[in-house]
Amino acid sequence: GFMAFGDVAADDVACHDPNWFVPFDVYTLDASNIAINGQDGHTISAWGVMYATIFRANWVINNVQNAEAASEAIKNRSENEARFLRAIAYFNLVNYFGDVPFYTKNISSNESYTIGKTSAVDIMDFIEDELHIAGGIDENFNEIEGAGLPEKGVYELGRATKGAALALLSRVYLYREKYPEAEKAAKLVIETGNYDLYWDDFGANWDNLMKNGIESVFEMQFSPNVPGHDWAENPGCWLTSFLANPNFDPSQSGGWVIMEPEEHMDTIFEANDKRREMSIFMAGDQYEYALVGQTWFLPTTTPTGLMI
Repeated sequence: GFMAFGDVAADDVACHDPNWFVPFDVYTLDASNIAINGQDGHTISAWGVMYATIFRANWVINNVQNAEAASEAIKNRSENEARFLRAIAYFNLVNYFGDVPFYTKNISSNESYTIGKTSAVDIMDFIEDELHIAGGIDENFNEIEGAGLPEKGVYELGRATKGAALALLSRVYLYREKYPEAEKAAKLVIETGNYDLYWDDFGANWDNLMKNGIESVFEMQFSPNVPGHDWAENPGCWLTSFLANPNFDPSQSGGWVIMEPEEHMDTIFEANDKRREMSIFMAGDQYEYALVGQTWFLPTTTPTGLMI
């Protein structure tokens, strides 16, 4: 659901397969009748998983300080991690749906049928405040000693960090067109010294040897080939499975070509921009990282002539 809302409903990915995301693509989406291959609709699943996150985060935030066996450091870290995850959930909901139900203390099943909607503006105000807390800064962007989440590398990989909270805060401000505030939050991320760009190798971001690398701000930890999980052969990213050439990486059944980049997507790159060849495959391209003895290329028969 996230990919359909974030890419297909936008103008960067097209869906031609009537069994999948066409209603997202042509703006005929109806939450009451979207069902994909007989499964629950992606509209409902995106809604449900966000509120599941909110429910769990609320529970932690409202109860963790009562945990007798945990240290103060662990309780504070857990509370701020939950604030970060709840902020992501509400941020996604507001950007997908606009005004949505909002609560910070969990409600009963009966109450969930009667709760009204809160304005997106008020929810975004709340998200800003939460990320200031999780990022350990005051309203003037001054760091508060000992407050907020730890920085990247202090605890085990995969946890929310100060940099992640501030990066999300910068994005929130950017979406709200609060550009000076977005710049201040982004500058704080840079000043942590924990992040940089792979200037010489943009593709390193998708190299399994570079997981949690210098460009990684918040990264879920993933274990491929877990018994009993049908999709465990798709390490890290769904995009390549949905948008890739079926001939890519036969060991993982290749891509499905359910969706493709819109025709104009190649125009966002300047000439000779190496990021293009690592992001979008165009008709006539040959993939330089093909398995030994194989040549992978994109034929010209695809509707848009482009592929991830």
